[in-house]
Amino acid sequence: MLVFYQVSFDIVFTRSLSDLLIYKILVQYKFLAGSLGGAFGTLVTYPLDVLRVRLALIPNSTWSSSLKQGGLFQGLTPTMIGIIPYSGTSWMVKQSLHELFPTVTNRKPTLLESLILNTFAGLSAQLATYPLDIVRRRMQLGISDASDPAPTTSEMIKLLVRKEGIRGLTKGFSLNIIKGPITLSLSLTTYDHLRAWINRKRKD
Repeated sequence: MLVFYQVSFDIVFTRSLSDLLIYKILVQYKFLAGSLGGAFGTLVTYPLDVLRVRLALIPNSTWSSSLKQGGLFQGLTPTMIGIIPYSGTSWMVKQSLHELFPTVTNRKPTLLESLILNTFAGLSAQLATYPLDIVRRRMQLGISDASDPAPTTSEMIKLLVRKEGIRGLTKGFSLNIIKGPITLSLSLTTYDHLRAWINRKRKD
C-alpha cells in the first residue's frame, strides 16, 4: 500500500511544477496523492481482505467455502468511501508534519520522533473514518441467506443503528484507536527509513 502512496505522491508532485520551485507542496496535492494511492491499493487487494475477514470471523470457514460464498467485492463502496479520506488525511498529515519539523528544530526527526509524528497522522485519519470501517467489515461477512440481496451501504448503516444504536458504529473504537495509528506509524516509519537507507547506498 505504501508503494501506491509514494508513486501517487511522486506523480502529483512532479506535475505540480510551480510548487517544485518552493519545495513544499500544497496540502490538497498531498491529500490527493494519499487518496489515489489508498484507493488503487485497496481496489487491487480487496478480495484478499474479504477472504481474511471471513476466515477469521466465520466459524469453520475455509478458503474453499469463503471463495464459494462469492461477493469478493462486497462492502467495496463503504471501503472506498472510507479509504479515500483515511489515506488522504494520513498521508497529508504525515507529509506536512515531516516538512514542518525541520523548520522548527533545524534538524531531521529521529527514529522515535518519526514514530510519534506518524502516529499523529494515523490518529487523525482513524478519527475521521472509523464508522465506515465497521460498516465495511459487516458487509464483508456476507452471512445472510444467499437468496437475499446484499445490503447497500446506507441499508447497513440503518440496520446497525436500528439494532445496536449509534454504538454499533463505534464498536471496538477504543482498541482500534490504539492499534490503527501504531500500525500505520510503524509502516510509514519503516518505509521512510529503509527508503532513505537505500538512497544513501545508491549514492555511495
